[in-house]
Amino acid sequence: MRTITVPASSANMGPGFDCLGVALACYNTISFEFMPDGLKIDLPVEDRGRIPADERNLIYRVFADTLKACGVRVPGVHFAQRNGIPAMRGMGSSSACVVGGIVMANAYMGDKLAMRELIALCAEEEGHPDNILPTLLGGFTVGCIDGDEVHYLRFDPPADLRCALFIPPFSLSTRKARAALPKTVPLRDAVFNLSHASLVTAAIASGQVPMLRYAMQDALHQPYRKPLVPGYDDIVRIAADAGALATCLSGAGPAMIAFLEGGEGFLEAVRPALAALGGGWQAELLEIDPHGYRVEEI
Repeated sequence: MRTITVPASSANMGPGFDCLGVALACYNTISFEFMPDGLKIDLPVEDRGRIPADERNLIYRVFADTLKACGVRVPGVHFAQRNGIPAMRGMGSSSACVVGGIVMANAYMGDKLAMRELIALCAEEEGHPDNILPTLLGGFTVGCIDGDEVHYLRFDPPADLRCALFIPPFSLSTRKARAALPKTVPLRDAVFNLSHASLVTAAIASGQVPMLRYAMQDALHQPYRKPLVPGYDDIVRIAADAGALATCLSGAGPAMIAFLEGGEGFLEAVRPALAALGGGWQAELLEIDPHGYRVEEI
C-alpha cells in the first residue's frame, strides 16, 4: 500500500488572479492499493454524508479518466481518503483531490508521466494553474496557460515569511464566487492588477517581504467577492492591528490569508478580537510547504 500526501494551497494572493499560488502545510492523504476489479473507498465518519464513496468520488473520477485518456484499462482500487484541508473554504481542497487522482493513476502506470505531463493533466482538469502548481511543486508559484501548455516558475519562500489562515465556519462554492465577477473590467483596474501582481512576484522572488504591504492590493476579484464573506473587512482590520503585512481572500474564499514577517505572538494578538467579532472565525499559523505532493510506501 502507498500513501499520497497532498498539501493545501492558497491561490490569487490578492492581485494574482488565477496565476499566483502558495502551498500550505495542511494536508489530505490518500492510502491506496490496486485490485483486479471493484472499488472500495474508506471515508472518515464526519465525511460520509458529504463525500461520495462510489464512482462519483472526485479522486476516483479523475483517476479513472486519466487512465482512460492514456489508453489504460481502469483497475480495481481500494483507497482511504483523509481530509485535513477544509472543504469549500478556498484552500485548494478540490485541487488536492485532482492531484491525488492523477498521481494515483500515474502510480498504476509505473510513474511514467513526467512532471510537465502531470501539470498539464491537472491544469486541464482544473481549468487554471494557480492551485495546481503549488500543490504539485510546493513553495510559491506563478503560472499561465498558453494554448495547451502551462508555463510556470517556482520560488522557495523567504525564510521569515509566515502565513496565518482565518477560517470561517461557513463555506463558499467556487461556482458562486465566480458568478460574482463581472464579465469585463475597466482598463485602469487591469493595469492596477498587472502592476501589483508583478510587485508581489518580485517581492517574493527577491525576499523583500515588507514590500507585500503595498503590493498585495486587488481590483479584479475581491471587491466583487467580499459581500459573500461576512466579516471580510473586520478580518483585514484585525490582522493589520496584529502586525500582518497584508491580508486577502484565500483563493475564492471564504477563508482569508494573512502574510506575516516572523509572526511571533500573532495568534495571541488576534484571538481576543476574533472572539469579540463573533461568527465562529478561527485563526491558525501554517508553514509554507516547500515540497508539494509526495508518495510513500507503507
